[in-house]
Formats: sequence, C-alpha cells, structure tokens
Amino acid sequence: MTTEAEFASLRKPTDILYSWALRHGISAAALDDLRHELGEFSAPVEGRYEDETGPEGLTQANIRLKAASHGFILHRNNNGQLLDKNGRPVRFGLANDSKSINAVFKSSDLIGYSRELVNDDWLARNYGQPIARFAAVEVKKPGFVFDPTDERQVAQKRFIDTVVAHGGYARFSTGDL
Repeated sequence: MTTEAEFASLRKPTDILYSWALRHGISAAALDDLRHELGEFSAPVEGRYEDETGPEGLTQANIRLKAASHGFILHRNNNGQLLDKNGRPVRFGLANDSKSINAVFKSSDLIGYSRELVNDDWLARNYGQPIARFAAVEVKKPGFVFDPTDERQVAQKRFIDTVVAHGGYARFSTGDL
C-alpha cells in the first residue's frame, strides 16, 4: 500500500484522485498509469526531488513516472551496509552479498519488471498469460558518458550486461527508457 508521504511527492493533497487513491490503497504507479490513459497527465512534474537529491534524484523521479506509462513497475533499490545494535554489519540491496562482490557487481538504482504477454508456441499451454520481465535502470545525471576506467561504472555495467544476457531489460539512463 502506498503511503501518504509517497503520494505527497507526486501530487498535491488537494488532488481528488490523490485522496481517492490513498483511501483505496492504489499505488502511485497505477494512479499515474490511469492519468496517462485518460490523457490528464503526460509529463513528469518538474522540480520534484531537485532540492533534496539533486539532478540525479529528479532524473530518477521522472524515469519512474515515465516507466509506468510504458508498462514498467520500478522500485528504488537502496544499497549499502549499516551496523546492527550489536555492531555487526548488515548489508542491504539486491546483489550486495559482500564487500568484494559489491566492488565488481553493483545492482541498479531502480529494480522492477515490465508486464509482457507470452505468445510463443513452445509455451502454448500458457499462451496469452502475462509474465513479468525483470528490469533494472541505473540512473545517471543528464550528460552522463560511460567511463570504462571508473570501477563503479564498470561494476554497474557488469550487472546490466548480466540482466540483458538473461533476457531482462537493463540500461544506464539519463531520463529515457
């Protein structure tokens, strides 16, 4: 269920659809998809997140809004390590199993899936059933150019390449899908 804080970042509290969606537990992605279908909403809200997270945060917010209208559901993949109350390290985030793995294989900022229909003969008994295709987007500031000497970017590309090699959708993005 989407929290009020999550919706507040997308819409003003006076929005009738916003209030209705909160009451009924409708996700932000579903609401944006409905707005797109109705022609009410066709572009991301400018300026959101810019003060808090800078240009990359704004780019990420815009990608997530755009993704819903293209059939993607994307979630933020926070990644890192904190100490628990006993001082033991606890790693979090997809594919962040250890410091040594994280140094060479970094999962993307946004993780999710796209809904696709199965229609190949070899899957005849499930023909027409929706499936979820894994998706990963590594968000970069506008103007980003991949630097093969940057170890962090190389580790991020390694994750993207692995997802694509296994049939998923993955890429670096400065705002497009």
